[in-house]
Amino acid sequence: MTVRCSFSELTHTGKGLDISLIAIPLGIGQVAANAIQHLGDAIDIELFKYPQEFTEFLSRGTPEITAFSNYMWNDGLNHEFALRVKRHSPQTITIFGGPNFPIEADAQEDYLRKHPAIDFYIEGEGDLAFIELFRALEKFNFDVEKFKEKGILPASTRYVYGDKFFRGELMSRVSDLDTLPSPYLTGIMDKFFDENLF
Repeated sequence: MTVRCSFSELTHTGKGLDISLIAIPLGIGQVAANAIQHLGDAIDIELFKYPQEFTEFLSRGTPEITAFSNYMWNDGLNHEFALRVKRHSPQTITIFGGPNFPIEADAQEDYLRKHPAIDFYIEGEGDLAFIELFRALEKFNFDVEKFKEKGILPASTRYVYGDKFFRGELMSRVSDLDTLPSPYLTGIMDKFFDENLF
């Protein structure tokens, strides 16, 4: 079984070339490239920066997993998309990562309860933590309810279930970046060389 997965680092856009954040989304590229290297044919990944393109993608069919890179400038945009995805496809797994997330456990739980469209939040680096979460979910045939019932604790993953808050041990940071594949060499970043982003 190949799992369709989207990774988005969305930015607000306006008319013409009015783009809020014009940086190429390297973070999601790194996580995706590492996932492709380790998971192979088990995962089919597409990356997104522009909300319009992501909307078109979703209109062609909702993926099994949709992941969002969450910053203070796109937090609201991410949550709106996650809500819409869940409304249309409740079984789609929503994973958030990125720095716009509290550090303290109580605040993390409060954040997740205020944003019920988030199934999981990966704290810290996502390169290895995403793979661990994916493999843990795979054992439950990507059934979030069954996974959460068992209280599984993948590293760096936070989630709520009922009245409980689950917080896996924070994974160590990657100390040698040469152990990770370059997203640029895989070709998955080519679409972002569109003369609008740098």
